[in-house]
Amino acid sequence: MEWGISLYPEFTQPDLLRSYVGRAAELGCRRVFLSLILSHLNFSGALSPESEDFDRVFSLCRDKGLAVTVDVDDVLLSALAGTTEEAVAQLARRGVDCLRIDSGASAPLLDAAKHHGLRVELNAADLDVSTPPRRQAGEALVRELLSRFQPQEVQGCFNFYPRTGTGLSLGRVEAVAEFLHGCGIQTAAFVSSLSAEPVLHAPGRGVCTVEVLRDTPPETAAAVLRCCGVDAVLIGDVSATQEELTALSAACAGEVLSLPVVFHRDCPEHVRYALTHTAFANRSDAPEFVLRGTETRGTPVQPFRTGPRPPFCVTVDNCRSAQYMGELQIPLEPLPPCREANVAGWVLPDAQVLVPFLRDGSRRFRLTEYPG
Repeated sequence: MEWGISLYPEFTQPDLLRSYVGRAAELGCRRVFLSLILSHLNFSGALSPESEDFDRVFSLCRDKGLAVTVDVDDVLLSALAGTTEEAVAQLARRGVDCLRIDSGASAPLLDAAKHHGLRVELNAADLDVSTPPRRQAGEALVRELLSRFQPQEVQGCFNFYPRTGTGLSLGRVEAVAEFLHGCGIQTAAFVSSLSAEPVLHAPGRGVCTVEVLRDTPPETAAAVLRCCGVDAVLIGDVSATQEELTALSAACAGEVLSLPVVFHRDCPEHVRYALTHTAFANRSDAPEFVLRGTETRGTPVQPFRTGPRPPFCVTVDNCRSAQYMGELQIPLEPLPPCREANVAGWVLPDAQVLVPFLRDGSRRFRLTEYPG
């Protein structure tokens, strides 16, 4: 899974921005998003698109081998030059690789992008495949794009939402991603930093695509979006911490999803080790009430903490369970105490949104002990 960052040079000190881009590139970041339309959308403090600060960022990204996407609309193109062709030519000269089309894919804009060797990115949030007429409108837009570009020259990216409460649903993202995949087009979405100060909307919390992931660590949000068919994620906030960048890089590089847990203090060390060093997959005959991982069966486990099993706790079968001893289970709804099952820990609350995506058994996961 590819990942990238968003940059807002108007809100970042130049030395901090250079450091941030360098650290991200070292960790495997491959793409950058910059918004050139914030000023005419009345974001306080936003730079004019002609600002040399943007050119310095374009140059920095080019030096680090990062592909740059900028958003464009009719107002921006008119401000940059007299014609769409001239405006796109200017952006290509400045170092832009991809145009995110935020207000309709006009024929002159598409022709200019093709002429200057730029890829195009459609705002996937504008697509709605929930009804036949809306799906047909999306199909018409995609046909228009693919009449000029190869599928690999087109990408979709869902919008970002700085205002708390305005993000999309997971269901919509999953449906649109599936639709675009059917057309050979990959998709991206934004995830939040939980540490960055808000700069696009001071009262807000995080800059993300999906509302239920607004307060989710970026690496866990990326795992959820991967399960929904999204191919790449971008941190919507600027100045994510080194820890967040490192965790996101690891999550995107790995094939096994990480499910963070807190272990009970009574859970023996050898049981923790077994649970955190094993890749699990829910059984293909998926139980109704639990996730069930049988890969650690045979691990010796004595009874401890055999109390009620609330949703998203982590249990491991003890020696009373005979041939099932060592089996991992994660309840999906409240279950009563069971003499054979020890409550070993709990899935972190902000990672519980990932658990339902593990039910069909097609995705492998590993428990990771939360460092806090």
